[in-house]
Amino acid sequence: MMGSTTVPDDSFTILGAPVESQFPAGGDSNGPARSVLRDCEVIREILGSLETLTAAGQRHSMGKVVAFIREQLERSPVAMNARNRETVAMMLERLTHESSRPWLDVVAVRERTEALLALVLAIRG
Repeated sequence: MMGSTTVPDDSFTILGAPVESQFPAGGDSNGPARSVLRDCEVIREILGSLETLTAAGQRHSMGKVVAFIREQLERSPVAMNARNRETVAMMLERLTHESSRPWLDVVAVRERTEALLALVLAIRG
């Protein structure tokens, strides 16, 4: 499981891990790349705990994950051509669809999320 972390009062936790405070609009004191890297590690911890959650908890957690990935891709400083944007949008749509199912296919969700996290790290990290 996840360790405890001190976070501001305006955050909340999923399985003991701070969520809102992990997705700041800017970077942390070590810069935006360090913040994105740390946030991706939190996402991986959430993915690792999916089997321990109820179906509703899985959908809630994955909603946060999808929102994080979408935000990071939208804020990308890298210009993508139309074909790449379309491909990324399709990958994100597949993850969104898979994440909203009543019972998640945890393996498929992890694979799709990891592919998008790799892209986030490549363009934001």
